[in-house]
Amino acid sequence: MLGWVKIKNQRDVAVYTSLSTIISIVLSLMFTIGSLYWVEPEALELPTTYAVAVLVPLLVAPFVTSFALGLVLKLEQTKKQLEVISQTDALTKIYNRGFFWERVEQELILANKKHSPVSLILFDIDNFKSFNDTYGHLVGDQILQHCAQRAARCLRKGDYIARYGGEEFAVFLNDCPAHPAKDIGERIRQSIADINLLHDQQNLKITVSLGLVTSFGQNSLETLAKQADKAMYQAKDQGKNCVAALEL
Repeated sequence: MLGWVKIKNQRDVAVYTSLSTIISIVLSLMFTIGSLYWVEPEALELPTTYAVAVLVPLLVAPFVTSFALGLVLKLEQTKKQLEVISQTDALTKIYNRGFFWERVEQELILANKKHSPVSLILFDIDNFKSFNDTYGHLVGDQILQHCAQRAARCLRKGDYIARYGGEEFAVFLNDCPAHPAKDIGERIRQSIADINLLHDQQNLKITVSLGLVTSFGQNSLETLAKQADKAMYQAKDQGKNCVAALEL
């Protein structure tokens, strides 16, 4: 019954409660006057008739409405929390691969209709296995978190970043040709290289290798991902800690 009510915060609860109370009072007066007019019209001359018609909904409506709307608010908050959980990688707090893939496919359809360039970056952490083997998985988790946070700060509004799998990340740049896309890739690379992560009084040097592909045509996300992956391995072959770019 309350499905049409959009409750986002406590202010909305207060507003709808006030409106509901006013409506309840008006309806109560209308019902009282209408029913007594035919049954006992002399009662309409008594002030207590109107006092009761106003006081009952004034006391009952706010309690009932605020309780019901409070439940609606909790349901909305729970729904949003579940949406965030379903979209987010638990460790790094950025998008997970499934949501990233779904959203980027939608963005590609729009980009292809507008004939606007898009760029996809895949990057992974250099020598990540040796970090895990040498320092343990807790340190490995910290490295993943730092890299995700640093990379996310380098992006523009409307760009997407996700943990693509293991130590690999994906970045989608909408309406972004090759040159500015490479600049963003370089910012990500440098920002991660500047991380100061101390472990047992040792500063761990973290770098990433980035593969960039830019498309101006009707290319699927699968095609872009394959080419970006190819570019990333070119970056590895070039000595790591660099950006390798391809264009389609």
